[in-house]
Amino acid sequence: MSRIIAGGIGEDNRTKDWHKRLELRSQGNRVITPRYRGASAPNDREVNMTGVRMRRPSRRRQWIVNPPLQYRFIGTMLLMLAVLSAGALASVYLALWVTLQTFQVAHEPRAVALLATAGLFVTIELLLLLPVVIWIGVRLTHRVAGPLVRINAALQQLAQGNLDVHVTLRKGDSLVELAGAINTLAASLRTHRS
Repeated sequence: MSRIIAGGIGEDNRTKDWHKRLELRSQGNRVITPRYRGASAPNDREVNMTGVRMRRPSRRRQWIVNPPLQYRFIGTMLLMLAVLSAGALASVYLALWVTLQTFQVAHEPRAVALLATAGLFVTIELLLLLPVVIWIGVRLTHRVAGPLVRINAALQQLAQGNLDVHVTLRKGDSLVELAGAINTLAASLRTHRS
């Protein structure tokens, strides 16, 4: 029979406490912790203080988990948006200028107003798309950076000699094949150690 270890979780020590509970579980202990809001391993079941089994949330609360990777990707997306917007603005201006020159109305006030209005609309489009591009960049990189953090932690545990490692990713995450390969490697190392 396994012994029961009770423990609370502070907001600042989530990762450390999660790893501690994971290590205690791997030793055959049952860990009782109160439910809390925060990042946790998916499909991890725990017993709350009343003894009721509950499912911990598998939703990551922190969107920026690997800042260098995510900021570089978002910066690239913003650069692409800026280049495309500049190209659109240049093509609109060029098309209007050629049209105005063709009909010889380039010096009329209405034509100048039309040219300025087109530039204003392209600028407004850029400003409206900016938050959308940032949000899409965060969402896309989150599906890659989150698994990278978990895989990195598992590889560090393997390097320290802890072969009781199992990488579990959420539905929709990337790098599922790599996580499966690490799980297979850990299982193979466990069987060879036995």
